[in-house]
Amino acid sequence: MPYLNGMVCFKSISSLVRNRYNRYLVVAVILLIIVLLFIPFETTVVPMWRLRVVDVNGNACSGMAVHSSWQHYSLELEPMAHRDMRLTNPDGYVEFPRRPITASLGIRIVNTTFAYLTLIAHGSVGPDGAVWATGLEDVAWLKYEPGERLPDKMVVEKCLVGAGR
Repeated sequence: MPYLNGMVCFKSISSLVRNRYNRYLVVAVILLIIVLLFIPFETTVVPMWRLRVVDVNGNACSGMAVHSSWQHYSLELEPMAHRDMRLTNPDGYVEFPRRPITASLGIRIVNTTFAYLTLIAHGSVGPDGAVWATGLEDVAWLKYEPGERLPDKMVVEKCLVGAGR
């Protein structure tokens, strides 16, 4: 049977590229695949996050340390998340900038596949982000959930200026 040997596929491709138009088409498709696989593009891990830190009585916590962590477990294979710490302003507000990641389609395919394969061993997939502050006896923790509205208020037991720096 002629379809069982390895030459059938090669003969089909070689007959396709005999025509000049088809050659240009094959080269264009190959270049498009290369571009898509190797040119990096940006994805937002966590959007810009602005929140207000208050104590249980509703008083603004000025100068309080608020921590942020973020990681895209499908695109980054490093075990440690990125971290940032910022202080609240006099009105108790703190703002963390948008957290993007840049990766090519090839990296995205390989890393996402690996992330799903390691789910069995306590792995994770997708974007993850959180902010937290220490307030005497507690730790206020807010989590980013993709597709949901970001929490804009954090309540701590007591405002601690510069706590957790």
